[in-house]
Amino acid sequence: MGFRFRKSIPIGKHFRINLSKSGVGYSWGVKGARLTNTANGHNRTTLSVPGTGISYTAESKEPTSNKKPYKKKNCRVRQLFDTERRRFSMNKYFKKSEAENYVFYKVPKALFTDQKYRSVSTDAKMLYALLLDRMYLSEKNDWIDKRGRIYQYFTVKEAQEKLRFGHEKICKLFSELEKADLITRKRQGQGKPSIIYLKKFR
Repeated sequence: MGFRFRKSIPIGKHFRINLSKSGVGYSWGVKGARLTNTANGHNRTTLSVPGTGISYTAESKEPTSNKKPYKKKNCRVRQLFDTERRRFSMNKYFKKSEAENYVFYKVPKALFTDQKYRSVSTDAKMLYALLLDRMYLSEKNDWIDKRGRIYQYFTVKEAQEKLRFGHEKICKLFSELEKADLITRKRQGQGKPSIIYLKKFR
């Protein structure tokens, strides 16, 4: 196994330039017929009957005398592709200060280090992080009760969409947070979402 690179660039309606690790090739064709000159110097003819899955392919190599000049001609192209391949591979990794450009959910460290929360599942801690992240909505909408406590609305359905868990699982996670004294839910009656008070984790 190894790194593979291939890209086809359409030029006009019937012509394509094919880029690969081996170099540059090109092809021309219409529905049912295509002529291809590969990066390795091979000529390929493909004939097919549209809609049947039946096709015929014939391939021939260029004379040996033509191969060396062809490879020399594409040496620079290969170097360029190798450079781009390495650059693409390096772009998968974080570099200095790049992490600051992303938005993260913040999970309090105390939920993992404090003995008090050892029994709380990781999924429930993630739900707490979502609730903590939504505190800005409370401030924006002025969701503050008469005692000055900030509250929010976060339905089971919304939590399901965020965490990709079923209804029963989400209800269990909310119950975990209540037992751990991390949230308090105030039910408003049938058809209305519960008011959620997020508690401090210390």
